[in-house]
Amino acid sequence: LFLKYHPDKTSDPEAPAKFLLIQKAKEILLDETKRKTIDEHRDKILKRKEYDSRRNDKMDSERKRMKEELAERMNAATSKPSVSEAEKAKAEAAMRKKRISELRQKNAARAEQTAEESHAKAMNREQEIQNIRKQAYQLN
Repeated sequence: LFLKYHPDKTSDPEAPAKFLLIQKAKEILLDETKRKTIDEHRDKILKRKEYDSRRNDKMDSERKRMKEELAERMNAATSKPSVSEAEKAKAEAAMRKKRISELRQKNAARAEQTAEESHAKAMNREQEIQNIRKQAYQLN
């Protein structure tokens, strides 16, 4: 396999990927600790499948049906959003829109208040300047 899928020996476009896969397999098979880890993991998976198979065989037909229905519902729930989730998203969007509108109104009110305060300060300064001019004129 090593020579068959060597990128220099073949024109197959999938050869480099297969070659790397073969190299990784070779590393694992030659390394005793890696091979042992892979074997243990595989054994655990096989034991679990065997346990599940024996357990399912013992279940009566009603429990099997319930288990299958539950699995279907779980798959359906993870594969597409439910109507309630869509409604929640719409409600959250509406709340955000309302909050943004409220913040814009507050911001506009603050801007108007600031403008009025600035105008009032300018008018007070103008009045003070006129009073100072009057006093200066009266002194002359």
